[in-house]
Amino acid sequence: MKNVVVKAILILVSYSGYCQEKIFYEKIAFEFYKDSIMNQSKEKIKLQKKLERGAFDPNWFPRCEKEIKIKEIDTVFDNRSNQFELPNLTDNKFKIKNRFRNTEYVCLDKAVLLNKTTVLVNINEVYKHRGIYYHILLDLKGKILRYCKGGYTE
Repeated sequence: MKNVVVKAILILVSYSGYCQEKIFYEKIAFEFYKDSIMNQSKEKIKLQKKLERGAFDPNWFPRCEKEIKIKEIDTVFDNRSNQFELPNLTDNKFKIKNRFRNTEYVCLDKAVLLNKTTVLVNINEVYKHRGIYYHILLDLKGKILRYCKGGYTE
């Protein structure tokens, strides 16, 4: 009996080591935004310590990517926490605030599965009555495929 219990524990421990770590596409996309896209910008962006994940609206598809057609939206992505803890930001491009007094901020949309191989994450810079969307496309392993920039006005 003792051997059976020991074997069961060893199997469970070894099996848990093979489980894949969950990929947080939003975090990968934000790191790409911070390191690659923000380096091109001269403006300082205000952030809260935790970014709120916005709800994805299929009408906000990337207009700069003509070939994107949303075929399916994975509802599993919606079960995660609604807040995204930011990494330690030592970059002067960002100003960390507890609350915003005006309407300039960055919003990170939840990741959306576009098809069997591509994930889309939208990052929105809001500036009062205008904004800029960055549509970041990743593969299922979290590798950045490409991004494009779109905009909107209210």
